[in-house]
Amino acid sequence: MTQDEKLNSFYTHSIDTANEQAAKIVGDHKAVLDSLFAEHKEMRLRQAEAEVNDERERLKKEKNKLLSAEQLTIRRSESLTAYRIREKVFAEVEEKLNAFKQSPDYFPYLCRKLEEAKRIASGREAVYLIDESDSALAGELSEKCGIPVTVSEESFLGGIRAVILSRNLLIDQSFRTSLDEEKTNYRFEGGEWHA
Repeated sequence: MTQDEKLNSFYTHSIDTANEQAAKIVGDHKAVLDSLFAEHKEMRLRQAEAEVNDERERLKKEKNKLLSAEQLTIRRSESLTAYRIREKVFAEVEEKLNAFKQSPDYFPYLCRKLEEAKRIASGREAVYLIDESDSALAGELSEKCGIPVTVSEESFLGGIRAVILSRNLLIDQSFRTSLDEEKTNYRFEGGEWHA
């Protein structure tokens, strides 16, 4: 083989070897870059998922916060409405009690209540009180029931009160007390489903 041919062969072999080494380096480098890209892509996907989850949680919390605020507003509105209805109902009840006091049934009612209180007193000394608005009935009640009736200085809408002095016991069958007890125990259930 001539020297040019040897040189050509050496050159070709060197170039082929260099190309093979370059291809191997490029391949290795590409593999490393592909691996880095895959890791980066996976990391970015995880970050994106985390951001989406964080945003989802933030929106859920914001929705719950708004829902809670709206529920509170509704409860306050319901409470105010229930209060207004309760006040209206008890104002109507008080009007009906005043109408009852003007009816012919009121006097016998007072007599029954006084006689019940007298039975409870069982002969013990007692003070029998009627409301100041019923003062015109005091004499007639005393006469009919055979009980000395006193007009109370404190207004209690109607009905009677009796105090058994020896036992320090109050028999309270006044409209005010009954009305206040009902008002305290009153629960507005409202709505169609309660009809």
